[in-house]
Amino acid sequence: MLNATSNLASLAMFAFSGHIVWALGIAMGFGQWFGAQVGSRLVITKGATLIRPMVIIMCLAISVKLLLDN
Repeated sequence: MLNATSNLASLAMFAFSGHIVWALGIAMGFGQWFGAQVGSRLVITKGATLIRPMVIIMCLAISVKLLLDN
């Protein structure tokens, strides 16, 4: 709820100041919606067999990035 509120406040502020590229924003919003639809359907159909390996891979990738940054 707080994230949605801050996003709406940011949208209002940037729209008021005229600093929005509407075509790019609409394309990004559509891409986010499409990705959420595909991701949720994959989770519903594949379940834990898809999620568990992805969580492990992402944790390993973040760990490697943190190690390389130091």
